[in-house]
Amino acid sequence: MLILMTILYLMHMRKIYTSTIFALTLLTLSGCASKGAKFVAPAFTDEGTSSIYLMRQSSFVGAIICRPVLLDDINVGCLQNGGFLRVELSPGEHTLKMPKVNSTDWFEPAILKGNFESGKTYYAEWTGNLETFIPIPNGALTTVIGSAETTLIEYQESDALPILKSLYDSSN
Repeated sequence: MLILMTILYLMHMRKIYTSTIFALTLLTLSGCASKGAKFVAPAFTDEGTSSIYLMRQSSFVGAIICRPVLLDDINVGCLQNGGFLRVELSPGEHTLKMPKVNSTDWFEPAILKGNFESGKTYYAEWTGNLETFIPIPNGALTTVIGSAETTLIEYQESDALPILKSLYDSSN
């Protein structure tokens, strides 16, 4: 009888433990997505400036990281999972960079160099795809190694707008 009660107790505790871990995971991940206003239409770009919309579709891989955006090595914002960021810039040669967040970040820096024309709006999407994921058992712990591919894909407005309509403003 005591063994049965112990087994039932352990099963009950396992359910509580599993439910707690699941709830904490959901709470953590829900804080990772962009919470700004949903995209409606491109903002007007003045004749004396250029603008670029950086997009990041929602993905589980790297979801918790808000990717910093540097314009000519000056921080202009952060691109959240499921978000977009509009960056205004003066016409001419510029470098947009999305560097590694820290030493454990598997994603390589993404760089976009270009000559931005006055009055034009540009569109680019950051993507990060897991290439390898190798868990290595190490006693009670598990070490994970892996690598990821990073790309910045340039789009025409007609191709970018359907993507943008599913994204939220990361600038807030």
